[in-house]
This record gives sequence, C-alpha cells and structure tokens, in this order.
Amino acid sequence: MLSRLSIKAKLITLVAILLLALTATGIFAVVEMRAINTAAQDIKTNWLPSIRLVSELRTQSARYRAVLRDYLTEPDEAFMADIQRNLDARARDYETANKAYAPRISSPQEAALYQELSQTWKTFREAADEVVAHARKHEVAQARTVNASRATPAGRKMDAVMTKIVALNDNGATVSGQ
Repeated sequence: MLSRLSIKAKLITLVAILLLALTATGIFAVVEMRAINTAAQDIKTNWLPSIRLVSELRTQSARYRAVLRDYLTEPDEAFMADIQRNLDARARDYETANKAYAPRISSPQEAALYQELSQTWKTFREAADEVVAHARKHEVAQARTVNASRATPAGRKMDAVMTKIVALNDNGATVSGQ
C-alpha cells in the first residue's frame, strides 16, 4: 500500500501524524497543568493557611504557658504587672489567630477537633486565672499546685489537639496534591 504513494505523500502523511501527536501531547499537558494548578491553589488557599494559623495558635498558647510560669517565681508587684500585660497580649494574639482560623475549618473531623481545642483552651484559661489569683495573693505553693495539676495538663492536651489538627490539614494537603 505504501509503495503506491509518492515520497511527497509519505512525508506529508508522516508530518501530519507527527503534528497530530504533538497537538494531542500539548492538549494533554494543558489539561494536566490545570489539574496541577487546581491542586496547588487548593493547598495554597485552604490547607497551608490552616496549618499556619494552627501553628500560630500553638505558638501563642506555648508563650502564654511560659509567661504564666513567671508568676511561680515569686515576683514583686512591678514584675507581676509586666507578667499580666504579657499574658493579656498572648491571650489577644491567641484569640486573633483563633478568629482567623475558625472560618477555615473544612471537615467534620476538623470541626470536632476545633471544638475540643476551644473547650481545652477554656479549661486552661480557668486554671491559669486561678494560678494568677493565688500568685497575686503570694500563695505561691497553691499557684504551683494548680499549675501542675490543672494548667499544665490542659496545656499539654491543647498541644496534642493542635498536633492532630495540623496532621489532619497536612494529610488533606497531601491528598489534594495527588
């Protein structure tokens, strides 16, 4: 069959087939690039900001816990005032990050973890307020007891919940990127 065609016809046919293959490859590449772009945008706009905000929550809660321990050093009144200003600033920063994170919750699992985190933060703050109250009355032993028995466990639980939220968002980013 090919022997009946001229060399010119054979070359035109070959070039046409190569152009069709090149066009098909280009179309396939564009479609795949769109899919990659969609996945990258999902990771960029949903998963990574959530991880960043939960990391900010984690940082502020850890800073709050560290500053709270300053009350256990038997500070004078001036230092107590400075500690309180710092605690208030950490609480504001935590709440700012919390308000930014809450609308980004994207699954029932994440909502359940967020609810647990909110409750644990509340429990922690109640214990922290009690530590502060004892420390302000110079009842350092009671402040240390409350810190060790209530504030520290609540702080560790908060950290564990935030670790789970980060892992959930990391897994979501991994799935989105596939």
